[in-house]
Amino acid sequence: MKSNVDFTQINKKTYDITLKSGRILNILPPTLSMINDLNAMIEDHPLESAYQLVYCIFNHNRNKVTVPIEEIEQQYDKFDINAIIADYTMFCREILKDPN
Repeated sequence: MKSNVDFTQINKKTYDITLKSGRILNILPPTLSMINDLNAMIEDHPLESAYQLVYCIFNHNRNKVTVPIEEIEQQYDKFDINAIIADYTMFCREILKDPN
């Protein structure tokens, strides 16, 4: 029996976020390197690294929209950044627990 996987047809769960600008992003599940970065961030997250992580999260989207780091630094304070990382972490955990 022959089977194949068509990666163009896989419907991935997304983490949907509405930016302060009103733009909606459909963030894709994390890659292995993003998971490693996120795990490192949980242990020790200097503010500059946290902004860089949110930049990576925002720009890993299905919409193919680029959000400049300057926009993130200007519009989001450290409480916003922490909330985004915490919520995306929960999304990642849900993805990892999903048996499908």
